[in-house]
Amino acid sequence: GKTLEHNLRLFHSLGRFAALGYPLLVGVSRKRMLGSLLGDDKADRTLASALTSALAARRGAHLLRVHDIEATAQALRLIHQLES
Repeated sequence: GKTLEHNLRLFHSLGRFAALGYPLLVGVSRKRMLGSLLGDDKADRTLASALTSALAARRGAHLLRVHDIEATAQALRLIHQLES
C-alpha cells in the first residue's frame, strides 16, 4: 500500500511519466487519498474524483479509470472549453 505522500509524489510526477511516450493510465476515482486531502474520509468524493481525473488528463494521462463517468466527462469538457 502507498501512503498519501507516495500518491502525491506519483501524481506530481505524471508529466514526467507521460514524457516517456507510453500510454499513461491513472485511476484516482474515489481513492482514500482524496478523503485525506479533503480532511474528511466520509466525504462524497465524486467532485474530487472528477477534478483530480481531469487534472491527471491535463498532466498527460491517456486513460482514466473512473466510477463517475458523467461527472468526469463534464470536468474534462469544461477544462477543454476554458483552455481553448
